[in-house]
Amino acid sequence: MNNTYPKKILIVNVHSTLNAGDSALLWLNIRQFEKIFPEANFTALVNYPNETFYKRITNLIVMPSPFALIKAGTELSNWKKIIRLVVGCMIMMIGMVLPRSLLANTQSNWLQMAYIYRSTDVIGAVSGAQLVSLGSYSWPLIISSLPIVFAHLFHKPLYIMPQSIGPFRWKWEKSLVKEIYSRARLIFLRDNISIRLANEIGIPERIIKFASDPGFALPAASREQALEIMSGYGYMSDQHAIGITVVSRLSRIFDRERFDSYYHSLASSLNRFLQVYEAKIYIFDQVTGPTFDEDDRFATEILLNMIAEDQNRIIHVDHRLNPMELKACYSLMDMFIASRLHSGIFAMSSGVPTLFIGYNPKTRGVLEAAGLEQWMMDLDYLDTNVFYELLRQTWENRESIAVKTQSVVMNCLKDFDRVSQFIAEDYFDARKP
Repeated sequence: MNNTYPKKILIVNVHSTLNAGDSALLWLNIRQFEKIFPEANFTALVNYPNETFYKRITNLIVMPSPFALIKAGTELSNWKKIIRLVVGCMIMMIGMVLPRSLLANTQSNWLQMAYIYRSTDVIGAVSGAQLVSLGSYSWPLIISSLPIVFAHLFHKPLYIMPQSIGPFRWKWEKSLVKEIYSRARLIFLRDNISIRLANEIGIPERIIKFASDPGFALPAASREQALEIMSGYGYMSDQHAIGITVVSRLSRIFDRERFDSYYHSLASSLNRFLQVYEAKIYIFDQVTGPTFDEDDRFATEILLNMIAEDQNRIIHVDHRLNPMELKACYSLMDMFIASRLHSGIFAMSSGVPTLFIGYNPKTRGVLEAAGLEQWMMDLDYLDTNVFYELLRQTWENRESIAVKTQSVVMNCLKDFDRVSQFIAEDYFDARKP
């Protein structure tokens, strides 16, 4: 292997593989790096390191992230989390100067992280939507910024893989993101809303590249696997089928009334649809954790309790499936209603006409960039009559819609390889004498 090729690549800000979108993006980002650095080994700093999906990625070592080490996802008091964070950052500073031989054999998780940063050749920030203003004090934004800050402190080349940024509520948030992202080698943003925001806060245009969400490139499991899974839920290929994902409240900070209205409008529209059209509806679990607030299975229970039509025509596929299996199952559907962004991307890239329900700006941004915003409604404005009419039109024109979206999907697939090409050009150009 050429000595100029990176041997170790670190992926940061991985949340949870119980979110099928997150696990798919991690797997796909690794594939993007492997295209240009085929012999590299990967380490990922993850928020929930004990999940079993990581074992499926053979060349990946999993380490706890700062989020995990300060126990951010637990009921530990905020003061104790802050203390753990401050102490951890101090240990990382010590790890910058200690001999590597000591770091290699340490039992300290923070010093092990320092060793990983010192040993790695390239750092990639995983695709998704990590930098966003949430909570009373933007605690999630601060925690997600730390691995990026460490990349700069250890003087490592940083590539921001295709993602969304924002929205931000306060000026200091924008200043923070500008500071840590302006020092990246390249920033790939997957929507025009994020690009406009990046320009607004002053991130240099020369390092910003548009790239579609990598999720379009996810390979599906075999049709035979999908049929085997779905046959257990009464699926028959000669019957019309509609797939749905619903979204949980996500966090206590989200307005309960907002989501109650969403569940009611969705249930009413489906009730009305089933009175007119002959089809079965399959509700899939795109996200099953890692916390109660993020688990969509509870949202499914709410929806099922609201639907008055024949329960035999509305089936909950209560099986925890990996992203490839989900995509294969989605491909069997005649139409898909996606409240989770990546469930819609999986379905659409399988040739299934898809309606999106967006609960935050990232959904609209990704669809606008692809020219598909007409197939989306905001969760906050999910009027039953308007949504039913869109549902009806999509159903009755589903074949022509599938043809129209095919070219869009092909363009998104081209972006997947372009990201690898841009990284390769930048990495090797920076090392020219």
